[in-house]
Order: sequence, then structure tokens, then C-alpha cells
Amino acid sequence: MENTFSVELYGRTGKILIQGLGRSYGPETLTYYKMLPEMGPPEITIFDFPPEDFSWQKDIEKSHRTCPKQDPSFR
Repeated sequence: MENTFSVELYGRTGKILIQGLGRSYGPETLTYYKMLPEMGPPEITIFDFPPEDFSWQKDIEKSHRTCPKQDPSFR
């Protein structure tokens, strides 16, 4: 069995679907369904939220550990 997360919000003019827990549980997405006045298929817009990129943070932390402590430009 998988861990999942899903929330649907309904309004007069559309629906929002939020899915995913992120990290090791998979990608996070927000899907917007815009209902059209003629009641045909909705316009669908999907927003993907990829996992966070910590590479810059890790590089900065490594620089702080390896650079000379007496140099004030590295603090």
C-alpha cells in the first residue's frame, strides 16, 4: 500500500486538485480545472512542484567549512 495525499476543492467556476506529499512520496502537483460557460470539458492547467534543489545550500555550507575562518568575506 502506498502513502498518498489528495485534496479536491470545488467552486462555482472550477476545481483545484492538490496531489502528492513530496520528498520520497513522489511529486507534488496542483491541477486547476476551469469550467467553461458552455459546460464542455474544462480547461486544465497543471502546476508541477519538483523536489527542492539543495545543491546551492550544500555548496555554501561546504565553502563555510573549508574556507579560512579568519577571512571575514566568508562569514
